[in-house]
Amino acid sequence: MDFLKVKNNFNFDFYTSRRIYGFYHNIYNRTSERDYINRPEEKLENKKKDIIVVNNIPAYLDARLKNNNSHKVYKVNYLDGFLVNLEKFKGLEDYMKIQFGAKSRSRLRGFVKRLEICFNIQYKMYYGEISKKEFHFLMDTLKKMISRRFLQRGQTHESLKDWNYYLNSTYDMILEKKASLFVIYDCNKPIDICLNYHHQNILLGKIKSYDIDYSKFRLGSIDIIKLLEWCFNNHYTILDFSYGDLNYKRTWCNSMYVYEHQIIYNYKKVVKQIFAYCIFQILKLKAFSKKKKVDILYHNIRSKIKSMTAKKQVHLNYSFKIENYSCNVLNKANIYPIDINKNEFAFLRKSIYDFQYLNFESTENLTVYKTRDSSTSYVIKGENKIILLTLISKETQQES
Repeated sequence: MDFLKVKNNFNFDFYTSRRIYGFYHNIYNRTSERDYINRPEEKLENKKKDIIVVNNIPAYLDARLKNNNSHKVYKVNYLDGFLVNLEKFKGLEDYMKIQFGAKSRSRLRGFVKRLEICFNIQYKMYYGEISKKEFHFLMDTLKKMISRRFLQRGQTHESLKDWNYYLNSTYDMILEKKASLFVIYDCNKPIDICLNYHHQNILLGKIKSYDIDYSKFRLGSIDIIKLLEWCFNNHYTILDFSYGDLNYKRTWCNSMYVYEHQIIYNYKKVVKQIFAYCIFQILKLKAFSKKKKVDILYHNIRSKIKSMTAKKQVHLNYSFKIENYSCNVLNKANIYPIDINKNEFAFLRKSIYDFQYLNFESTENLTVYKTRDSSTSYVIKGENKIILLTLISKETQQES
């Protein structure tokens, strides 16, 4: 069963390093009708092997074997992929009119407007240029965002297993315009980061996360809107969300495709041909089980067992009592202003940002005070409303 392990993950290797296995002559992009020729010096991996398994080839890329009279290919449609095809649209509004109804379009525009009302928002795409210092800062911030968000959910993000690889390879790829970092800033603070890969007319969204303190602001939808804008402005016709059947992908994508597994085998050797056919049938069975969601059940059971035996990590959950606070009783002798950007007040941020979201309050008009007569009470004063925030519990939850 050694052949069934993911040894040659085409999608990962191609996008993250532009590596093409030596047994392929070229990669033909069906969406742009352009070739990407393999480098002549590329070594022919596994040339002594009579069976090679290659995983996760997206259907829009045709991996073409070198001329070889002794090898043939079995192909298995394995996973579903999701993408936005922009080829027939003039711009973002044109696409949105087809993809969403009037009410949904209005709501999405409202997400962007509310975020920009409440904070000093900037959008930046690092593509072709970034300092090493900024790159490492953003990658470190992205890792912290992922870790914090998935700790809250009691899960582990797959990308963290390969984090050193991303860290060591992505900087040069950004300079070469083969990768990019899209960032939403609140002033100088990154609150949403997307790591993307580029190939010809395709932008592949690889890893994304956001600051969960801003969770009410639908940053996941806003970064998609801004990436689509960038695609239109830079003549990209494909925004690829890769595999993984998630709600946001079905909401935004107008096209689905399949990821293909290939079993390349020496058909002149009967034993190898039979063995390759057995692998082919096993992969077909695994693909069928995925379609029937059997794998999801398996992974859920495995996760529960793992969570019961794994070392626990501490996650703090703060609960607050919220009361309206009258302007008439705002006695500044009993309060003093605090800076929520200091780490000691980090636990307040989500509640403050929620207040801004609900009341359309801008950071520029916001002041946060600590009360002198209570160690657990804070006053949040906006332009239109004042509330008293009282910490009622700090629960220690244990997550696997």
